[in-house]
Amino acid sequence: MKVLISEHDELAAYLRKHNHKIDCVETQLNVDKLCSADTVYGNLTFEQCLSLSKKNIKYMHLGFSHDLNSTPLLDNAITITPYQAKERKSNPLTPLFKHLANFIDTKRLALKKWKTSPWCIWILTTLSLVSFAWLTDLLAGNHLFHWLPGGTKAPDEPIAWVPTLVTLAIYFFCSVALINLGRSFLPSLRRINVDKNSKPKKVLVLTLSQIHFLTKQGDKVLIKPTINNKVQDAIPLKGDLIDDIKTLENCLPRWNGLQQMRAIVTHINKVEKIIILSTEDAGPGEFEKGTKNIASLFKAFIEGYVANNKCVVEISEPYLDPNDVGKIYNMICDVIDGVIKDPKYSDQDICLDITGGTSTVSCAGALATIHRKTQFQYVSTVGKNEVYQQDLQLAVSSASN
Repeated sequence: MKVLISEHDELAAYLRKHNHKIDCVETQLNVDKLCSADTVYGNLTFEQCLSLSKKNIKYMHLGFSHDLNSTPLLDNAITITPYQAKERKSNPLTPLFKHLANFIDTKRLALKKWKTSPWCIWILTTLSLVSFAWLTDLLAGNHLFHWLPGGTKAPDEPIAWVPTLVTLAIYFFCSVALINLGRSFLPSLRRINVDKNSKPKKVLVLTLSQIHFLTKQGDKVLIKPTINNKVQDAIPLKGDLIDDIKTLENCLPRWNGLQQMRAIVTHINKVEKIIILSTEDAGPGEFEKGTKNIASLFKAFIEGYVANNKCVVEISEPYLDPNDVGKIYNMICDVIDGVIKDPKYSDQDICLDITGGTSTVSCAGALATIHRKTQFQYVSTVGKNEVYQQDLQLAVSSASN
C-alpha cells in the first residue's frame, strides 16, 4: 500500500498523474499501522524517517519548489527522492574516550602555556648554569661537592664518566629548550607560507556584509527584492542550502547574502558552531549603519539551513569598530581564544571567513590567523565564485634555524 502523508488532497491527484499510485491519504504519520510492504510519501522530519527505517518501510521524500498554500501545483513543482534515515550505533566506551581526550587536551594546553611562563624560563636557566658548573668540576677530576666535610678527592683519581655524561645531557637539554623559547618569542620573519586546505571545520567565524531584502514573516525569514521602489514577491526557497543558492543565482545574482551562503556550504556537513561578527554604526547616516542592525535577521535566516545539523549560530558581542584595524584584530583574537577555551575545540577546528564586512575587517581577520593554526577563507567574486581556504604561517629565516 502507498500512503501519502499530507494535508493537501490535490497532492494525491498530482502524484497519481505522474505514475505514483496513492492508495490513501493521511494527515498524520502513524507507524504502528504500517508494515514493511508499504511505501510512504511525504515531507517528514528526520525522527519520523528514522521510525520508518526501523520498520524497513520505504519512504519517498517530497520536495516542493513553492508554497502549496499560496500557489497551485504546476508540472515539475515536486521532486521525489528515496530516503532512508540511519541511526548511529553508540559505543558505550565513546563518552569515556571523549572525556579522556578532553582531559589530555586540557593538560596539553596548560603545559603549552607553562612552557613560556617566567617560572619555566627561570628553572631552565638555573639548571643550565648549575649543570655547566658541575660539568667543569667533573671534567677536572674533582668531586662535585668537594667543599663538604670529607668530600675532598685525590687529584690523581680518574674522571667519573657516568655523572659527567648525565650532567652534559642536562646542560644540553636546558640549552636547546632555552633556544627554542627564544625563537618562539622573537621569530625572524622573512616570508609568509600559504597552504591551501579545503577541509570543513567545526567552527565557522563569519564576517557579515550589509544584506538587503531580508524580511521576517512569522517564524520564517523571506527574501523580498525591491525593484524600482516596489517590493516584489518573496523568492521561493526550498530550505536546502545548495538548491537555494542555485535559485538565487538565477533570480538575484548580485545579492550580497549569496557570498555568505557559499561560505557556509563547504562546512555544512561538519560545522557545529557559526559565530557572526558584525560592526557598530560608523555614524548617524543611513549609509553609515553597521551590520549589527541585520545580524539577528541573518542569524534566523541561516538557522533555517543548519538547524537539522545541530549547529549553534551565535552573534558575537561587543560589535567591531568598522575602521580601526588594531581594535578589530584584538577583538577577533578574543573571539578565537574564547572558542578554544572549550576543550573540544582547538585552533585547527576554526575557519575565519573574511568575505563579508569592510576591507578593514577583512585585513584584520587575515592578520588574526597568521600566528596560529586557525584557517582563513575567502569566497571569490570573480568567475565561478570559488571558496578559497588557506593557512597563513610565519616563515622563520634560515639564520635562526
